[in-house]
Amino acid sequence: MLSDIRRYLMSRDQASLYELSNRFNVEESVMSGMLSHWIRKGQVTRSQAPCDKACGGCDKANVGEWYCWVTRKEATGMISFACTKD
Repeated sequence: MLSDIRRYLMSRDQASLYELSNRFNVEESVMSGMLSHWIRKGQVTRSQAPCDKACGGCDKANVGEWYCWVTRKEATGMISFACTKD
């Protein structure tokens, strides 16, 4: 399943914990544990959604923790983050 999560995040660049948990049909705590594997390897970053308020203006998929795949440009040694939130 770790490879499936990697492919999913690479194709989308970013996803919320809620979205990933629903996509792979696991509890959020289980998904968080699996994502920790990629965080330890430096392939994923975790951040809070810019609008992390309980005002009711956002649906659950847009609040809470977000995970972003980190891409490395081998030729330049530069690291670019594929995490861009609209």
